[in-house]
Amino acid sequence: MLGIIAVAVVASLAVGVALRGPAPEETAPPVVARNRIAVIAPDGALSIVDRTGTLVRRFPVESTAFRFPAFSPDGTQLAAIGAAPGRSGVFVFDAGSASGSTDAAPPRAVFSSEDVGVIYLSWAPDGERIGFLTGEPGTLALRVVAADGLGLDAIVTQGQPLYWTWRDASSLLVHSGGSGPTAFIGDMDLDGSRLGTSPPAPGTFQSPAISRDGSYRAFVALRSGRGSALVIERGDGTSQSAFDVGRAASFEWSPNVDELAFIDGGGAAGPALGSLQVADAVSGATRTVLAAPVAAFFWSPDGALLATLTLAPRDGGNIASADIETRGRIAVIPGIEITLVVVRAATGERVLERVVPLSDLFEQQLLPFFDQYAKSHPIWSADSSALVLPLVDAEGGSHLTVIPLDGGSEVDIGPGVLGFWSP
Repeated sequence: MLGIIAVAVVASLAVGVALRGPAPEETAPPVVARNRIAVIAPDGALSIVDRTGTLVRRFPVESTAFRFPAFSPDGTQLAAIGAAPGRSGVFVFDAGSASGSTDAAPPRAVFSSEDVGVIYLSWAPDGERIGFLTGEPGTLALRVVAADGLGLDAIVTQGQPLYWTWRDASSLLVHSGGSGPTAFIGDMDLDGSRLGTSPPAPGTFQSPAISRDGSYRAFVALRSGRGSALVIERGDGTSQSAFDVGRAASFEWSPNVDELAFIDGGGAAGPALGSLQVADAVSGATRTVLAAPVAAFFWSPDGALLATLTLAPRDGGNIASADIETRGRIAVIPGIEITLVVVRAATGERVLERVVPLSDLFEQQLLPFFDQYAKSHPIWSADSSALVLPLVDAEGGSHLTVIPLDGGSEVDIGPGVLGFWSP
């Protein structure tokens, strides 16, 4: 009986369709392949591969070298900084679907200039806009442009140094001017309007940080006669906790709980280096998860792990007494080893440890500003199962390497100086 009813229903639907004519065409949402990696080759060519190194998309653009590609929040688009002779810009590409040709459509140049260079970019949470930093005469500018290329770019604010994080699709938390007399920390609208007051005496740090749901923000402030403090504030501006830190703290929120990981920099280990600690925003309690000279760290997307990069002299000496050449805020020391140490955020248990000879581009441009890049350029896969890093071989060539956390074999996915995962 049920079969007869089902046949009758199908038949009646078919008759109805026939009488009404063909249904209007609907645009299917793009199918996005996960676990993809945007790759920058040694010559600046841009492509997308899967975690085995199989080519998904190739983006040949004549006479243009790309840097620091970032997937949109939904994974359907890819933005990258592009540099051609005498010109710099921001390009947006169709990131492709799960199947189909590897040939890519030409990109949209959403910003292009012969006068200023693009330094850094990040997507708005809704994928509708891209924020990017440009080097202006004597200063830096934070600009925002529509990702579809249909809107003019607008300068939100200027300052040097200049860091930010997206609060939502229409506002930013900005830190400009460092710790000087013109320093500013606060919320800002996309037209440059300040939406809140700045703390009276910002300390030395780079990128401000907003917790996963916007309930808290974090920054460094000077304490009168008492050095610097890492401050955790509630969203309404009331102070929740403050922790004494050295002169170069770096920090980032967990992606799924109200915990802030931070490096207490400026101690005995040297500038911008220190132990990695985690502060609970609710209780104010802190714990040390890695007592080592940590230079950078990256939360896994599930919040369970922290991938750290630590520094140590190859001869086993004291890093604080090494001959230090400062580039940015981090100490780049001749003869050092950089070690990847992955620890559990809850306990500090070491999950993985290996020396990682990194590409010059990663070491010299991303590493000193990891707290900004960690917000926009993930080295973790979306499922928290693997990392990707550009490792230099014995001949000096840089190869992107997928490093699994389950003890499986590492995968060389091909030549590359930078690589970042899709969401």
